[in-house]
Amino acid sequence: MNLISLKLKEVHFHIGQATILKSVNLEVPIGKFITIIGPNGSGKSHLMKCMAGLIHFAGTVELGEENLMYLSHAERARRRSWLGQNPEYEFNYSLRDCVLMGRFSHHNGLPGKEDRSRAEQELVYWGIAHLADRGMNQLSQGERQRAFLARTFAADTKLILLDEPDHNLDVKAKLLLFKKIKSICLEGATVIAVLHSLYDVMEHSDWAVLLKNGEVMDAGEAQLVLNERNLSKLLDVSVSIGPDHQGQPSWLRFSDPF
Repeated sequence: MNLISLKLKEVHFHIGQATILKSVNLEVPIGKFITIIGPNGSGKSHLMKCMAGLIHFAGTVELGEENLMYLSHAERARRRSWLGQNPEYEFNYSLRDCVLMGRFSHHNGLPGKEDRSRAEQELVYWGIAHLADRGMNQLSQGERQRAFLARTFAADTKLILLDEPDHNLDVKAKLLLFKKIKSICLEGATVIAVLHSLYDVMEHSDWAVLLKNGEVMDAGEAQLVLNERNLSKLLDVSVSIGPDHQGQPSWLRFSDPF
């Protein structure tokens, strides 16, 4: 797997007169799990869409040495995969066909043996192979989310962007999610995800981006930036972090500062 870098330079995004993102500058490390955290309305989802090249913005996003917005849709699909919040599906595709769509940049509509094999591997991994012939409308919300995750990871891209990927997942599926992320990062892929559970962020992140009011408040190695001072300022509550017997962060306590 060839490695790929991601750089954001002076990224701005507006909706009408409202500023959603302001002067975002980031260079994320390769082969790491990066989480983006922040309060509601801080611009997390719009930042992810800028990284994916799904919306028009001012500034530059570079994938490797290339400007993301100069790439065709097909070229973007070969370099990065994307899973947004509440993904839509217009037709009642079978679960298997849904996952095969993640291979589209490889087969362009004519899936081969390797494509079907990769789709089957993801179906088995996510524990939904027995549902493969069911229509997407026949699945529970949690089963559909696992289907979309299977589709996303089946793409085998170097950069994976996930907006609240743990939505509707049960405990076992969440463990599978973080196991998968760790595995592909060890192979050199870079995964960026928006998460709301600070426990998951602190346990699994290699690197974290703290976003507030459309601006990057801090970014860097998770163990350095996820501290009481930063989190209290980010969330506008008093945050206390307690260690376990080995001195590692183990519990969080929140209280109203007013």
